Amino acid sequence: MDPVTRFMADHAGVSNDWRLRDDAIRFAEEGCDFWVRIGPVPEGTPLVRELARVERLVVATPGRLARYATGAPEALPWMTLPWLTLPCLTLGPFEGNRIVLFDEAGNEHGFSVRPKLASDTILAIHQAVLRGAGGPTLPKWSVGAELEAGVLIDVFAHLRARSLPVNLAMWPGTKRPACVDAFCQALEKWCREAFAG
Repeated sequence: MDPVTRFMADHAGVSNDWRLRDDAIRFAEEGCDFWVRIGPVPEGTPLVRELARVERLVVATPGRLARYATGAPEALPWMTLPWLTLPCLTLGPFEGNRIVLFDEAGNEHGFSVRPKLASDTILAIHQAVLRGAGGPTLPKWSVGAELEAGVLIDVFAHLRARSLPVNLAMWPGTKRPACVDAFCQALEKWCREAFAG
């Protein structure tokens, strides 16, 4: 909501109908000006452009992690803390029952899991990990403050899940309200700054 509320504050005459959903949007039928999606887009989606990429990492609370290993996580081989013992929380649309992580050399480490909790909503998984329910793979932007405060730990500092694109899709053609183009430009700028590095 950060870029949305910033734009509304800067453009008092603009109203925004912001829907949160994951299914394919039919522009012509629904009267939608544009949509933003993290991850792959459906085939045939018109005018897609990538705004940024989202880094994803495995996190857990110090208390939950302490139950499954002794010593500092960064000093341990990554398989010392396998998902088979650390309760796994997953974002269903991106992981399903298989977790794939990549080391710094780009080597793939994939394994099957039985999620303790699976959800299609990042807010649910975020709240569950903060309550010590397990270790999910979450986008860095969603846990940055907790990592800095030590509330969450980057479990595998040398491993990352595949980054996901943040895509913007618009209906073809040039007859769009100026406020739509202005908002999309502001959103792109915000994404590049928020997800940089």
